[in-house]
Amino acid sequence: RCKRRRHRYLRSDAIEWVLERGRDDVAPIRSAAMPQSVGQVVATFRKEYAKTPRKLKIIDAFLVSSLMSAVVQFLYMLIVGTFPFNSFLAGFLSSVGFFVLTVCLRMQVNPNNPEFADVSDESAFFDYVLSNVLLHLVVFNFIG
Repeated sequence: RCKRRRHRYLRSDAIEWVLERGRDDVAPIRSAAMPQSVGQVVATFRKEYAKTPRKLKIIDAFLVSSLMSAVVQFLYMLIVGTFPFNSFLAGFLSSVGFFVLTVCLRMQVNPNNPEFADVSDESAFFDYVLSNVLLHLVVFNFIG
């Protein structure tokens, strides 16, 4: 019963928040033309992604390589088996952890992200390197 009441209050607070903000924030979303095909979605993505700074594109390449590494390791495990299960887990979690840490780095160095405006690129990169060192120490320890 308590959860229902709390949920009802949260819903009413959200409605009040929308009413306080007015309909100006919602209008651009409704007036935007929805893409008609996959080709338009891809064309829009390519056009918008061309505006992305070069350092973020490099980070995106690292993200793709880490994700592909995790996928290849998972497929290998499905095909061959899980005999050295610790090795599989260590490699897979290393790829996934690297992916997560790289996403965090991308968020911090993105100039369009106001949440991390006060974090310098050097500080973000130092945090990234230190986190990766700790991640890989744990992974090497897990292998045995």
